[in-house]
Amino acid sequence: MRVVFLRSLLVVQVLMLAVLFLFGSFVSLYEVPVQLNFGLFSYTGIGLEVHHYISIFTLIFGAIAIAFGLKTKNTLVSKLSAAGLVLLVSAFASGVAFVFLQENKLYTIAMSAFFISALITYMSAVFLVKK
Repeated sequence: MRVVFLRSLLVVQVLMLAVLFLFGSFVSLYEVPVQLNFGLFSYTGIGLEVHHYISIFTLIFGAIAIAFGLKTKNTLVSKLSAAGLVLLVSAFASGVAFVFLQENKLYTIAMSAFFISALITYMSAVFLVKK
């Protein structure tokens, strides 16, 4: 039962990453205003607040995946989940730098590289969980 839950949790994580990618692509189409609220309630009209909420839930599900990976004693999945969470935090940190320091396009490249690496990591964890 735990393995089935862990696998479904990882599948939900990958689906949330796909939704996060869609919202992130939509947000990056428009210029982020300079007068941006620094909290989670930054209602700018470009979908940034929804992107924040999905990011928070993605981080929570990543932490839960680590806990259930450790509980099922599957060390490879727990290590992959931990690596995916570190990559997600790195992607979110470079995304925050991209939003607030818009002069440098390097943050966009770093954000996408960390995000794709996290997606690949979680996808490999999905395929490694055996029923």
